[in-house]
Amino acid sequence: MRILKLKCESSIFRPLIDFLETNLSCTYKNEDDQAVLMAGEEYRFRTNSQQLYFMVIRKKDADLFIDLVCGGGGGGLFSISWGSEGAFINKAERLITGFCKDNNVMVTRI
Repeated sequence: MRILKLKCESSIFRPLIDFLETNLSCTYKNEDDQAVLMAGEEYRFRTNSQQLYFMVIRKKDADLFIDLVCGGGGGGLFSISWGSEGAFINKAERLITGFCKDNNVMVTRI
């Protein structure tokens, strides 16, 4: 399993959710005023298996905290993922940082 935590300004909460929903194949979403849980599952050719990912995006005061989690991409006896879990994390991070840059919002790893 791979995990990445990001932090940025909460002013982009709703636009970021809409952007991620459009650019990632999320099949589950649960949200309220302060937090969103988005999840999806994708087939990974390199491991011949399904891979689950989810994102938790929550507001706290003026900050937005984003947790990216990906797992289950391993295949075979030793459940080797061949980097597929990290590939999703990198893709989601690039999408989020690009969106933040376009909106003049600073994003940091925590």
